[in-house]
Amino acid sequence: MEEITTIRISKELLTELKKAKLHDRETYEDLLWDLLENTLDINAGVEEEIDQSIKNIESGKEKTYTWEEIEKEIADEQILLQKKLIEVDANAISN
Repeated sequence: MEEITTIRISKELLTELKKAKLHDRETYEDLLWDLLENTLDINAGVEEEIDQSIKNIESGKEKTYTWEEIEKEIADEQILLQKKLIEVDANAISN
């Protein structure tokens, strides 16, 4: 026979667990196992994606950027947008 224990949870959490049940007769144990399995599956998937990204970076398939490169690119884009706005304003004035 399995050993049974109790856990202390807030009323707020209990309310959320009740909402998460698929049906009224689902036990909290089943619900918690399902949540745990989903979390483990997600974690495994994320770990695989991270491993693949590392391989892609190491092989040169993906480029990494420094903060300085990102800041420069954003600044360059802002300059281009400002120039376009000036052109739009100039066209509006001339028309």
